[in-house]
Amino acid sequence: MDLHNSDASVFSETMLLESSMRSIPPQKWWRAANQNKLPKGFTEFAVSLFNLPAGTASLERNFSSLGNILTKKRNRLGVEKASKLCRVNQTLHKTGEEKVPTSRKRKWFDSINSDENM
Repeated sequence: MDLHNSDASVFSETMLLESSMRSIPPQKWWRAANQNKLPKGFTEFAVSLFNLPAGTASLERNFSSLGNILTKKRNRLGVEKASKLCRVNQTLHKTGEEKVPTSRKRKWFDSINSDENM
């Protein structure tokens, strides 16, 4: 779809300016389009593309978390309960990381060294 040669009723002239395209988030830009002039579901599809993760790291973290939850002894969990446990696990890890920066975490041997110096 060539946006510059498209019908002016789909996108206003200000939306096609480069400054607008740089300053407005893509989701808002697509939602500002005239929905009646685009194919049905096209805007939702375009917006969903911008919500996809850029890399596979988050997907790998999800599978790792799920692997720790679904074990040989804990194999009867349903999909819904496993998903909820995954979400709880990730939320706990996120809040833990935000509270204490990695560089400031005490190592177990730090307490041993401080005890010896006394």
